[in-house]
Amino acid sequence: MAIMVKQTPPPPLKTKDPRLAAIPYVYAGILVVLALLQLVFFENFVAATAGYLHPATAETATIVAVALISVQVLALPFLLRLPLSRLARFLSALLTFVGPFFWAAIAMVGSSFSWSYLLIVTGFILLSGACFWLLNGSAVLQSGKKRR
Repeated sequence: MAIMVKQTPPPPLKTKDPRLAAIPYVYAGILVVLALLQLVFFENFVAATAGYLHPATAETATIVAVALISVQVLALPFLLRLPLSRLARFLSALLTFVGPFFWAAIAMVGSSFSWSYLLIVTGFILLSGACFWLLNGSAVLQSGKKRR
């Protein structure tokens, strides 16, 4: 028996202002640029990630670097408002909101703590929160209720 997954349209935006509606696309563009740069310079990114981890091994730094890139890429479908299944939309919305906190945790736990880096990550947390609100992320996270 095959289980067919139905794609659902994204929930309506919270605003009709086109300037505010562009914010998630700007954030998606930033994530694409970051992910591409991290993939192109992967060896340097792993070394930089190892500098932030306290007992850093090459394996741990590689796993964390791959996880960071994966979180950024998997957050894109929600930000771009693609038609997705309910589970895929839920996971993408969750990663949109949780991704910057993952960066903040690495910045605060690491041995080379930097206030400027933490300030930049705080900006990303605020930007992801704004995108989450604009794209009606609370409706996505209430996936237990069926919409009609």
